[in-house]
Amino acid sequence: MRRERAVGCGIRPNPDTRQYEGFVRTSERDAKKVSLFCRAPNVRGRSRSLYKDLKIAEHTRDWGRERVHFDPRHYLALLERKPGALDFARPLEHWHLPACFDTLRRRLEAELDHQGTREYIKVLRLLEKTTIPQLADAIEQCLAINALSVDAVRVILEARREQPVGLFSLDDRPHLKLVRVQPPDLGAYRALAGGAS
Repeated sequence: MRRERAVGCGIRPNPDTRQYEGFVRTSERDAKKVSLFCRAPNVRGRSRSLYKDLKIAEHTRDWGRERVHFDPRHYLALLERKPGALDFARPLEHWHLPACFDTLRRRLEAELDHQGTREYIKVLRLLEKTTIPQLADAIEQCLAINALSVDAVRVILEARREQPVGLFSLDDRPHLKLVRVQPPDLGAYRALAGGAS
């Protein structure tokens, strides 16, 4: 049954490897096929697309016909090249972002005009490495301090990701308590400073 379903959806097992070669049709008129490789397609309910062992996408498997599923994050790089498509791109139609995203976009476009749209798309591209709630918090902080740039949002995101460095404790290391480090001889620095003049 699994083999019949896979072949019916355009996925053929490759006997040499444990990968399955698959394709998707780009249109009925020209019958183009875009190839992709899926590793372990029999993972229940999940499908992974790989390119040279780099995971390109992972999504819930859908055996239905004539259905289209978009993940808007996959189209952000394309939007950076074609910023005019931001308002009309089909993958972004049902993407509901928090209100702070709209506020940031309006303020960027008011200050920078067309460059503001490009800057907003760069902020959206940060979603490739972070979550929507984390980015929304960073945007809200940027709006509060009137720092309207992708660099400001990135700095706030990175600052929130940083973990404080833990203090080194000697409690469980009695052998290190015996080590004594001599204080530096500041006279050597005075000699260097005096010799230079």
